[in-house]
Amino acid sequence: MSCKQWMFSCVIFFSVATLTHLNASPSDPSHHIRLIYAHGTDDISNNQLSGLANLATLLQQQRKIDGPVFFIYGGSFAPSTLSFYDQGAHIVDLLNTLSPDAMVLSKRNFIISREQLAKRSNQAMFPLVASNIQDSHSKKPFDGLVKTALVTQQGISLGIISLLDARVLVQNPLDQSEVLKQSVVKSLAKSLRQQGADLIVLHYAGYSKALAGYLNKGIVDLLIGGMDGDKRRPPNTMSNPRSANMVIGKHDVAIMNMSWSTADNNKLTVNTNQFSYKEYQGSVAINSEIADYRDFLEQFLVQSIGQTKVPLLSDFQNFRVEESAIGNFVADTVRDSLAADIAIINSGMLKQTLHLTVNQSITRHDIIRLIPYRTKTVLLEITGVKLLELLEHGVSAIDFASGRFPQVSGIQFSYDSNQVIGSRIAWVKINGRPLEFLTRYTLATSTYLARGGDGYQMLKSLPIINQSSSVISDLIVDKINQLKQISPSKQMRIRNISL
Repeated sequence: MSCKQWMFSCVIFFSVATLTHLNASPSDPSHHIRLIYAHGTDDISNNQLSGLANLATLLQQQRKIDGPVFFIYGGSFAPSTLSFYDQGAHIVDLLNTLSPDAMVLSKRNFIISREQLAKRSNQAMFPLVASNIQDSHSKKPFDGLVKTALVTQQGISLGIISLLDARVLVQNPLDQSEVLKQSVVKSLAKSLRQQGADLIVLHYAGYSKALAGYLNKGIVDLLIGGMDGDKRRPPNTMSNPRSANMVIGKHDVAIMNMSWSTADNNKLTVNTNQFSYKEYQGSVAINSEIADYRDFLEQFLVQSIGQTKVPLLSDFQNFRVEESAIGNFVADTVRDSLAADIAIINSGMLKQTLHLTVNQSITRHDIIRLIPYRTKTVLLEITGVKLLELLEHGVSAIDFASGRFPQVSGIQFSYDSNQVIGSRIAWVKINGRPLEFLTRYTLATSTYLARGGDGYQMLKSLPIINQSSSVISDLIVDKINQLKQISPSKQMRIRNISL
């Protein structure tokens, strides 16, 4: 069992440095620890997968071996099918059984609100580490989160720092929040050393050359990189000749055997082992807990809410580069719910490939997998000028299949992807009539976009006419329940004239 898998692979980068600060007892000059890192496991809604149960068995076996064993979990609370309803509470419940020394947070954990993060931290029996995000007013960490963790096993203290990429606030807009620069590592590491840290681990999302510098200068002792969709990669080698680089797959775990000795100039040696946790049989106790959660999901989610009269075989990547039939249906539903002139959603809202054939039943589970976020709807007022700016932004990252690509209702437009960013829109029509720059239109969208999500900063300053308490996925379920049969289709709302 576990939280929903990240759509991109992550890179884990291990490097060895010559260290003068490592502590060792004169009577016992050698120290050895094992550090276990798991980047994430699987969504418990998939009956073929039970990642946390397998991981529990691995940990149980490793903890029986002599010597200190540290376990860092790098997965997320959401999005997953059950997390849609409990905001990740079941993930924390199961992790409490596995007893991680710390959980290092990635941007996906900030899909849920700050209030929900605080609730998860209160529930957790382990620290949630996010070192460079804080409240922009108080300059303190979010409620329940910590900037660093210092954990001790058998007399060895491990300091943990976890950096978020600054883009976390673009993709997950959080009120009154700021992300500090990576240079904060220096002061955090110094504080951990003063508190007695023997080793310092730096977990990061978003690689930069500065991180290599922190390692080579001995500011930190080990880098663990969860790329979180970032295409940047660490170099194959660093200035220290004993560095190593390896890629961790989504079903893998890494065990690092680390040793150092005062008799050997305090050099730290790291040997790594990467393998699939699925090689281990799942823990009976954890599988029993997972079965309870799955029973709930199956009973609640498998009920039919309607039927599709056309194939819905949308590909995940196609959502992000072109108009889609299901995207039109979602945008139309959002628009109708607020009686707006137009509507726009970001394609990143649509997360799951659909494989529905003609006359196949649609279940609540299908919709929750398609839209696993609890984002709501809001009605804004927008001028034609701002709408053009919005659409230009929507097609500005077409080459990267970005989640900002729009799905629209009441809007028809064409663009040329060969033109420079900011000058790609060729023409726009609103309900069949040419866009008028000075006209004010009512725009229905998600609260996520209205707060500047996916870089739609131009929406943050728009007048709010109405806010809905309805979650978008619930609107879709209700619409299908009402219609009983749906036939979504492409309608030439969006045209790339460069093709």
